[in-house]
Amino acid sequence: MSNKMGYAEVLDALRVGKAASGLPCATVRTLLTDLGFQVKDASSGAHKTVTHPNLLDFRATGYNCRGGNNGIVDRNYLGVLIRVLTTNKDAIEDFLRRT
Repeated sequence: MSNKMGYAEVLDALRVGKAASGLPCATVRTLLTDLGFQVKDASSGAHKTVTHPNLLDFRATGYNCRGGNNGIVDRNYLGVLIRVLTTNKDAIEDFLRRT
């Protein structure tokens, strides 16, 4: 049995974080990787680049970990990630069914 979260669970977790004061950087990375996204450090270690090799209509986005890698992802970045997930819902769910 996998401990990975599904699409709806990840979306809910991001929405809860957005309604609060953000989410820990490590949590956001785990949530996104559970959906098949790749999260890489950008030139600044606190900035992350997010891609997904199986979403044809999605290139990339990013977020910043306020306070460094052990910091918090700001609500504004969570809003961007929520929009990416909702825009690509069908493709993400299709990817998850195939994995």
